[in-house]
Amino acid sequence: MKLLNIDQGIARLTESGDVELLDTPYTEIGQSISEGALETLRSAGVKSTHALIDVNVLSPVSAPPRFFIVGLNYQSHADVHRSLYTCFTGPH
Repeated sequence: MKLLNIDQGIARLTESGDVELLDTPYTEIGQSISEGALETLRSAGVKSTHALIDVNVLSPVSAPPRFFIVGLNYQSHADVHRSLYTCFTGPH
């Protein structure tokens, strides 16, 4: 499930590339995450459908409560601290 914040609210990007504006009480993705309701967006109804080119895509979380930056200037530092930064980025 690919979610977007757009001017009108929370939307879902379909496999065909259309944008479905969701019928949800949440105004942005970050709000649904902070309230533990992210999974409810999977089954949310659709208010309207738009072409991706016709919507204004916003930041996924407009006001993050915190973020982490890990600076690894040298490969040897990255090797030593690999377990630290993979816990944030996850295995790919």
